[in-house]
Amino acid sequence: MIRRLLLRCFFVWLRCRGYCYRLRFRSTLWIWGGRLNSGRRNRLLVPLRCTGNRGTVTIGSDNIFGFWGARRSGNGEIRLAAWNQEARIVIGNHCRFSNNVTLGAMTEITVGDLLLCGDHVNIMDADFHDLSPETRFRGHGQTRPVHIGNNVWLGSSVTILKGVTIGDGAVIAAGSVVTRDVPARTLAAGVPAEVIRTL
Repeated sequence: MIRRLLLRCFFVWLRCRGYCYRLRFRSTLWIWGGRLNSGRRNRLLVPLRCTGNRGTVTIGSDNIFGFWGARRSGNGEIRLAAWNQEARIVIGNHCRFSNNVTLGAMTEITVGDLLLCGDHVNIMDADFHDLSPETRFRGHGQTRPVHIGNNVWLGSSVTILKGVTIGDGAVIAAGSVVTRDVPARTLAAGVPAEVIRTL
């Protein structure tokens, strides 16, 4: 009896926490105005923070942000950062994001439908600093758009760097650093990531 009551209280607490995350996200929608667009039935199991407040962020429908069973740092926050006026982040439909995921855009990051994204994944379309010591603090380095196709699986702690296109149905193994394009329906792994086999 007591165990059932505690379990019920726990699930009520989880649901309330999800409502708080959703309310916070809706206030962010209001603050960003038309530059942040979200579809229907998106579930937030961890905080979703949109920073930069300059570019455009578009989120499709039926996405889930956060996963209770995965490891997390802090509160597991997922961060979408559009850093200048031209920056665009587009997320498709039916995507599943785990905890502590960061998308940082200076130009464009496009994510297709049905993405499975592990925890602690970083997707960046820029260097954010020049390599030269003289201009390192003044410039944002090279920028090139990142495109991720449909039905892609990104393992835990994957890093995707500028100018990468990942084809439909590809799998990126945990801990990989993707520096060049990955063809559709292939498995890529390593630092830097290389194609291991086709699927």
